[in-house]
This record gives sequence, C-alpha cells and structure tokens, in this order.
Amino acid sequence: MRIVKHIENLLLKENSVIVPDFGCFMAHTISAHFDEAENLFLPPQRTLGFNPRVTINDSLLVQSYIDTYSMSYPDAMKEIEREVAEIKSELAQNGKFDFEGVGTLRFDGKVYDFTPCVSGLLTPSIYGLDALEMTSLKAILDAERSDDTKVNAILKPSFTPSEEKKKSIFAKENDEPIVITIQRATVRKCATAAAILALAALSVIPMKYAANAMQDVQFASVFSMKSEAPAPVVEKKAPVKKMVTKKPVAPKAPMAEDAKYTVVLAAGITMEGAQMYAGELNKEGVAATIEGEKSPMVVFGTYATKEDAKAEIAKHQDNEKFNIAWIKKI
Repeated sequence: MRIVKHIENLLLKENSVIVPDFGCFMAHTISAHFDEAENLFLPPQRTLGFNPRVTINDSLLVQSYIDTYSMSYPDAMKEIEREVAEIKSELAQNGKFDFEGVGTLRFDGKVYDFTPCVSGLLTPSIYGLDALEMTSLKAILDAERSDDTKVNAILKPSFTPSEEKKKSIFAKENDEPIVITIQRATVRKCATAAAILALAALSVIPMKYAANAMQDVQFASVFSMKSEAPAPVVEKKAPVKKMVTKKPVAPKAPMAEDAKYTVVLAAGITMEGAQMYAGELNKEGVAATIEGEKSPMVVFGTYATKEDAKAEIAKHQDNEKFNIAWIKKI
C-alpha cells in the first residue's frame, strides 16, 4: 500500500504526519540513557505514537502524492481516501494493520493500540549509533576479588584482661584519682635548657643569608634609580570610528489579489513554535507569517497560480528553509 511508504518517507524530516479522516503519527526522541540492569549505554532513539483524534488535513500527505505521481489535488485526496478505507476495513476484519517500517496498529472496536517499530524510526542524524556495554566498577572488583582477599571488618583485641586485672590496672577500689608528682627542681632544669637552646638558635645566623640580604638592598637601589627616569612620551592615536551595521530588513512576501495558493514552510507545530520559527525567518530576511490558530502553519506569501508559487520557491533555492517547502491550496 503506497500510503505506508509516504508516511515513512515524510517522517524522515517531519515530526508529525496527519492522515485525513484517520489519525496522526507523531514522532518524539528518547535521549541516550544507561540501563543499570543490562549495564548498557543506549543511544538516542526516535520512536512514534498514534493519535486517532487528530484528523484535520494539513495537506502534507496530499502534497507528497502530488509531487510523486504528478496528480491533481482532488485526485490525490481520492487516492488517500481509498487507501484509508482499505486500512479501516482490514482493522475491522483482522483487528490489526501493519505499517511496515513504522509500527503495528491494533483496534478492538473501541480503542486504538499502536506499537512502534522495535528498531525505532529511521533517522539519518542518529543512524549507526549502537549500544555500548560498560560493566560497573563494583562488578569488576567483585569478580576479581576472591574469598582469600576479603578483609574481615571485625577487629578483635589481642589481649583481653580479666575483671580482677582491670581493677588493679585501671582503677582503685576507692575510686580515688591518680596523682603524678614532679619535683620543682626538674621543672627549673628543663626551663633553663629550653632557654639556652632558643638563644643559640637566634644568635647563629649563616653568613650566606647576610650576603643575600645585602644583594637585595643593592638591587632595590638600582630599581629605584630606574624608576625615577622620565617616562617616554606616547603619541595619542585618533579614536577609531565604530562601523554600525544595519540589521537586514525582511522584504515583503508576494500577495496576489486573486489568492489561491500559498507556500508552507512549517506545519504540525504549536503556536509557540510557529512564532519562534517565523521570528527566525524574519531575521534571515524571509517575511514569513502564521496562518491558523488550532493548527498553525508558517507560510510565505499568496499566489494566483501554482506555477507562481513554484517560481517563488525556485527563487529561494539557496535557502535551506525552502528545501522542505510545499504548496498549499487556500
């Protein structure tokens, strides 16, 4: 079924693809993370979800049919409606439909259950990233450590005195404090010896320290003489005038009187995202505007014919923002 391939190809660069009168496939990215149970660093992955309540046609899928098969807008809509009817018929009969490369959709008559592809959505930016196995340091130490190398944390004293020895060594029976007696003559002798050692240390100064001190004084005098010399005259340069760069002004987009077509630069995003994207385009010199409130789209101008819209896209072929632009009938 051709609609499955169109959905898969559009999801390469779009975060949402709405199938008219059926539902919306929405992509979201899962960040890289570490699985402690498997000891694996898993790379970022892009997966899908399905919302059957979003069925408003944003013309993204229809434009893909138009560009691929060179058919008109009504013919593309009829082809999509026919394939959607086949999908609903298979869901009613078998209870599931396999979107190859996207996922499997199940329906029990009341609730839709979508299971995305196990390998994730094909995304060029993260293609080729694989899981990295990394064993924790604790697991490595536990594997290398044998029973003989384990340290017993319970410390036992090598000598345990009996109760009688404890009393005789550590305490008296009448609990009197132990008094240590020191003679005054011993204290005086120790103080005298300490004073003599201090005087000897202060009086004996190596001669090399004195020589170094005199050399420092000479260097200080020479430095002071140099500092008194007149400072050289420095010529003042004329101030350099700063160049003021003007911000580029976004030219007005073409607005046809008999408007039938417009160029869509972004769709399937929130109003906040549309405002941010339109602001970036205006800074780059692309006068983009926002159309719609519930399903906002960032558009560029209005045109009377489809050929005029294609010619406008060709004018901006150097701008990568127009590489994904498509034409929408108003």
